[in-house]
Amino acid sequence: MGLLLSFCAAPVRANADSQWGEPKDSWVRREIGPDIVKWGGSMGVLAPLDGGYQHITQGGLFGEIELFKYTALGIEENFGGCFFERGSEADLTVRGAAMAFDLGLSLRQYFASPHKSLRPYVVAGAGVSVLEWEYETPVGPDEIESDTIGGLNSYFGAGLSVRVGTQWRVFGEVDGGWVAWDRKTYDAEIRNTMFDNFAYVGVKVGISYTY
Repeated sequence: MGLLLSFCAAPVRANADSQWGEPKDSWVRREIGPDIVKWGGSMGVLAPLDGGYQHITQGGLFGEIELFKYTALGIEENFGGCFFERGSEADLTVRGAAMAFDLGLSLRQYFASPHKSLRPYVVAGAGVSVLEWEYETPVGPDEIESDTIGGLNSYFGAGLSVRVGTQWRVFGEVDGGWVAWDRKTYDAEIRNTMFDNFAYVGVKVGISYTY
């Protein structure tokens, strides 16, 4: 009789852990997945559609946390070079290329669970942008040789994340976005006539480590 009671009570103890009769930590892994936190790097190029720009190269670092099974919040930092069309005002004024920096937040919506090898997604983001450059000829009464300007950026895009190991993924992404610059430079404090606001399309590839 004692053996029978013990046998009947076993399922009840299993159900005490969760509604589905499995340990709570197993439910978390199944529902949220192993890719709760990830970090990685990327490289890409932006092709401005107007404004006298030629192209912008980017290398970046990012971190991301999955808030829910399919939604992730990330922070991104990008840095690279901004190149100008020959003969444009910026090309004639800036020595070489300008250095470009971005810092912002992103929100990704995946269409497959973290367990899947292929995870297509859409992404939207926004942040701040900064350009730093040296003048071909010092400007202003103080003969400023270098300058900085800031602005805002936003973008949206789509990509595909592919599992290549237990905790490693590679991804590719296509974006479209917009950058708007301030009206004055920060160091020489002159009116910004060199850098127009611009729309762009871009591509990037990267790798991430998840845990």
